Amino acid sequence: MLSEDDYDGPGGVERREIQDNVHGLITLSPLAYSIINTDVFKRLKQLKQLGNAHEVFPSGNHTRFEHSLGVMHIAGQLCEALGQGEVTETDKLCVEIAGLCHDLGHGPYSHLWEVFVRSVDKNTKWTHEQSSLDMLDLILKRYKIQLSDYKLNDNDLIFIKELIFGPLEGQDPKKEYPYKGRGPEKYFLYEIISNKITGIDVDKWDYFLRDNLNLKIGITFDHKRFLKNMALKDWPFFEDDKNKLTVKRIAIRDKEFDNCQEMFLDRSRLHRKGYQHRVVKMFDKMMVDVWTAANDHFPLLTGQAGKFYKLSEACEDVVALSKLTDEWVNQSIRNSSDPGLEEARNILKRIDDRDKYKIIAQIENGSIEGSECYYEESLRETSGLLSPTEADTENQAILRPEDLCIFKKNINMGRKDKTNPVLSMLFYDKHGKVVVKKEDELREIAPAKIYEEQLFVLCRRNNPELVGQARNAVQNWADKFPGWTTKYLL
Repeated sequence: MLSEDDYDGPGGVERREIQDNVHGLITLSPLAYSIINTDVFKRLKQLKQLGNAHEVFPSGNHTRFEHSLGVMHIAGQLCEALGQGEVTETDKLCVEIAGLCHDLGHGPYSHLWEVFVRSVDKNTKWTHEQSSLDMLDLILKRYKIQLSDYKLNDNDLIFIKELIFGPLEGQDPKKEYPYKGRGPEKYFLYEIISNKITGIDVDKWDYFLRDNLNLKIGITFDHKRFLKNMALKDWPFFEDDKNKLTVKRIAIRDKEFDNCQEMFLDRSRLHRKGYQHRVVKMFDKMMVDVWTAANDHFPLLTGQAGKFYKLSEACEDVVALSKLTDEWVNQSIRNSSDPGLEEARNILKRIDDRDKYKIIAQIENGSIEGSECYYEESLRETSGLLSPTEADTENQAILRPEDLCIFKKNINMGRKDKTNPVLSMLFYDKHGKVVVKKEDELREIAPAKIYEEQLFVLCRRNNPELVGQARNAVQNWADKFPGWTTKYLL
């Protein structure tokens, strides 16, 4: 156990314990306690962890607040498991604070807000990770928290931010060691919060446990076995020049190989049956439509230096973003009498009344590499639908191009390139020798298919007279993509 002496805050503030429904007692360092008890951090209590999942799973309404506490807790446990000889008290505190603050930059409905921002501005460079760094700076400034009071320095703050974001100056890890906060001998610390190599990190461990507790989908992975079966091993940093630089990485005992695979299978299962349940995704599409319709009419948000921002632009300013929460945005729309917000209000009313968009067709097989936006534009261009004439705009029985929209289910084992992430993990045998698993060794326990992509075509207007027209439009479009299998659901 690491010493508690270095955790004393200003005035000898003691550590505190709180009760969590997943992990039991969680200990808060004085610095964590100071950060948590701020308006910026407590905003996370009003951001749902799983967006619209509660529309299908009523208990899936937990928030980013408790998840952040859980990530901090497991991060501390992992540091302790690695041992005091490798992880100092300062290292542990930095890793815990990074876990605590890694999601500060999320917008309403968590990841769904990023979908909204990108749908309005396809060229946006915004990420919630960058906003998390900005929110942390805002907390430290607004509440005059001096890290030196907690025996941390400027380099430790850089380290905390790197743990959340990755290399801060865009360094290419294929060409140079990318981190400033800690050197190669502490490289393993960068695998704890947001693992850029394997995707195995404490962020996933907490949301597996927490989300499954609320969704009851079922997981088999046991992170506590990892904590008892890990060690640090030297490893060449550059694949093409193995003698250039050696770093320390986390390696897992080879007998835990199956448990590793189970972790990624659990992730796929949570996505398939929970996060990307097709009704959840349908409500996601409706909610993005709400915010898109409201974007030009919602009262402007005041940011730093008195500058004003639209909803989709609030992420560009940390003060403006810090004002956004799930219910504040949606209740502002619901309670408004502004005629410009009528369309957004009507869609929200449909969500509340469960007057859903109708799923017309499901498409799979073949290549589905494009984005939702790409396929929506393609559908409108090639479906044979024409924009209605002025005389037809009042005719509710005519299908219009904007009536059709698409969502995409993209389920993988944690890697965008569709490869198996277990291949990047380090294992060691009972003699301590490092072994790397090869792809043929995965065949017995790996799923036959480690990624799954599907498109669903929806009709926004709930009018039975439009179903036949919608099916014809989808058929005209889908015929232009050889290999696609189209299943009509209406």
